[in-house]
Amino acid sequence: MDNLKEIRWKQRFENFEKTYKLLKKYSSQSISTELEKAGMIQFFEMAFELAWKVLKDYLNEIYPLPYFFDIINYNSITNENLKKHIDIEGEIIYTK
Repeated sequence: MDNLKEIRWKQRFENFEKTYKLLKKYSSQSISTELEKAGMIQFFEMAFELAWKVLKDYLNEIYPLPYFFDIINYNSITNENLKKHIDIEGEIIYTK
């Protein structure tokens, strides 16, 4: 099972790297059409999604704990009970 996790982590990182490189490459060019704008937004969303998944996999791999890390955007949570639970039990490991 560990080998499977390692393969998944590497694949996610490779996908993130490809997406990030494309985002970086095309972000310096001017956007002239709605299609190009939609494509840039898609690159950004894919890079963002893959970045937090890679980070989550990495943290769960290097810290062998009896529980898993879950990385979320606290402000996007709509369930008030979940917010209360996180306020009481959650640990902040990074803030912007």
